[in-house]
Amino acid sequence: RWRESISHLALKLADHRPAVVASESSDVAWQLARFRSGETKVLIISARYGEGIDGLQDVARVLVFCSNGSANDRKQMIGRLYRHGQQRGIVVVDVEAEGSMDARQRQLIDEQTDLAESQIDKILAAEFGLEG
Repeated sequence: RWRESISHLALKLADHRPAVVASESSDVAWQLARFRSGETKVLIISARYGEGIDGLQDVARVLVFCSNGSANDRKQMIGRLYRHGQQRGIVVVDVEAEGSMDARQRQLIDEQTDLAESQIDKILAAEFGLEG
């Protein structure tokens, strides 16, 4: 399904001549050169095939992340666009299908975070008299 999504996105953005790095057969160097030079302002990249690619933070501001991997994949992709101390911000758009495993996993993580924060507040109140 990931390749179908990439193909669909590339087709929709065809007028912008996107650079696509989404398979082993992609000419990665050529596609990245097109993007970095400004020939195209659109780069469609899979986390799986983006390993070892640096320097995107100089040219990119928006990351559309279609999860086909782990939370670490997402973190790594964001790290390709944003470096600590960088002045220019970035925009991250997570694409997630309603009812998907990704959506359920995110919901569980949110619930665990809420529970942990609640427990921390109780401990701080009991031990230090602090109110959450």
